[in-house]
Amino acid sequence: MDVESTGSSSPPAPNVASFRKEIKKGEIKHHRLLLQKDHFNTVIKPHLTPQQIDILNKGEGSVKVSAVHVGTGDVFEVSMQSAGYSFHLASAHMIRKMKFKEGDVIEVTWSNGALHILYPIYMYM
Repeated sequence: MDVESTGSSSPPAPNVASFRKEIKKGEIKHHRLLLQKDHFNTVIKPHLTPQQIDILNKGEGSVKVSAVHVGTGDVFEVSMQSAGYSFHLASAHMIRKMKFKEGDVIEVTWSNGALHILYPIYMYM
């Protein structure tokens, strides 16, 4: 995975498409975040290759992408998979390391070839 290091823990520019998501208990337990299809289509899909989009559209496996924790700069490999009307973003390591709790809210955007996850949100308001 080719991810350009930003060397900064500041959030991406305000004109970048993003969405907020509340963490559910089952997502923590199963180590995967459920992303709404409209959020995926707006924020993530425009940055994927045609081959990655084809894999996801056909539901024939998963696509690996990098995810950056904006607060720490930690980079995680995550797996995206179609789940019908939504998408799963799976990474046990990322979910454990970020210490998500039920009810937490994250903000997700795409920048420099990777997902960027702002958490906790209050640090960036």
